Amino acid sequence: SPLPASVSAPGSTSVAALIADADGGALGERLAAMGLDASRSSSFAAAAARLLAAGVAPETRATAFWVPGRIEVLGKHTDYAGGRSLLCAVNRGFSVVAADRDDAVLRVFA
Repeated sequence: SPLPASVSAPGSTSVAALIADADGGALGERLAAMGLDASRSSSFAAAAARLLAAGVAPETRATAFWVPGRIEVLGKHTDYAGGRSLLCAVNRGFSVVAADRDDAVLRVFA
């Protein structure tokens, strides 16, 4: 799920700005204000730094996403067949930083 504009405003946030916000504590404060774990800011900074290491320009427009993990308590593999399932979100997940490109290439870094 994308983070609200108060955390990462699409179109106005760059890869370098995301790192600076994480290092300066501003990103952690915004995450905490939304009820999220402020320590996640370091994982967003790490994802953005990986983009820089791959040659993405620091001023490239970027968007940050938090994808929460989930536990399937009951009904694994029944939800897509019309059955019921019981899921719950967990405090673990993925921090994703997506940078715009001018071509149709998708590159994923882990």
